[in-house]
Amino acid sequence: MIEFQRHKYFIVLTWTFLFHDMVGSIERQALGPPHFRPRSSYNGPNLAPSVRISHSEPKRSLSIKVYKVLSDAVILDWYIALSDKDQMSSCDVSYTRLDNDTESVLLSPFLPATRTFLLRPLESNKSYVFHMMCSDHDGHSYVSNPLRFITDVEGSTTGLDFRRDLPGSLAPSYNLGAYVHQLPVSSSSSGISSEGNARKRSHFPFSIDRTSSSSLNKISPHL
Repeated sequence: MIEFQRHKYFIVLTWTFLFHDMVGSIERQALGPPHFRPRSSYNGPNLAPSVRISHSEPKRSLSIKVYKVLSDAVILDWYIALSDKDQMSSCDVSYTRLDNDTESVLLSPFLPATRTFLLRPLESNKSYVFHMMCSDHDGHSYVSNPLRFITDVEGSTTGLDFRRDLPGSLAPSYNLGAYVHQLPVSSSSSGISSEGNARKRSHFPFSIDRTSSSSLNKISPHL
């Protein structure tokens, strides 16, 4: 009798192991081999899905406006507080003639020394589109909207009026190179940037006193 019970217990135990092995085999077939199981493509820190860091931060906006258009150049205003401008680490500028968009001029790096800067040489009576992109020391990106302008016709009255506003020693010959040295404007063609005499103001509104604490948070380039 004891032998029969042992034999019966052995049969039940054997069937139990076989049943569990069959169930495990079915589960493994459903899941597939371990190295074929789907894995997440996220390679960042092991955070909850709701707090995972996004690396596709949208670009911030730059405000660039045309101050004055000449026949061979354009003067642009960058509307930004001086304290924010000082946080910029680098900038790139590109401009293209709209009737010849296959030839684009790229200035890289181009970080204007002042918030009013000059682009030249340009061709007279032509349409251009201008873009500017910057990054700051924290890695944030900034981009301007496309800025379109048409250069002046050679010898137009607008250009002559502008030349009369220049300092007397420069007005007759319109020596733009000397003008860049005289006033705090960044020139893309020569790579020259000059702060000029920040405390000396003329009737032409380019001189900026960077030493004044009240000017640090003003947005307009023309204080």
